[in-house]
Amino acid sequence: DIGAWYFSEPGNGNYGGLLGGSAYGELGCLASLKGAVTMIGNKSGSEYTFNGEAWGAAGVGYCSASKWKSIRDARKDSYCLTGDASLTVDYTHGKLDVGDLDYHCCD
Repeated sequence: DIGAWYFSEPGNGNYGGLLGGSAYGELGCLASLKGAVTMIGNKSGSEYTFNGEAWGAAGVGYCSASKWKSIRDARKDSYCLTGDASLTVDYTHGKLDVGDLDYHCCD
């Protein structure tokens, strides 16, 4: 995923962009994993904000990692024992906030 924008109003303009993607891998019919990242940034005047999130899931068994679009999809994959993790990041007003690592095992 990729995107960009620019608005000339209000003030000095507002511009930003979006970047995201995912990758997956499989080891025969035994193990699978998939991860995804989405980031969005915006600059309005002198203020810059940034938000991002990442997730990853791994599975053992007859898994369909190529079809996982979210952690929820991984957890619902039949005949596949999965675990997952996610993380968020936020940068606003000069302060970086890294969300807690959230993880879950084993569905």
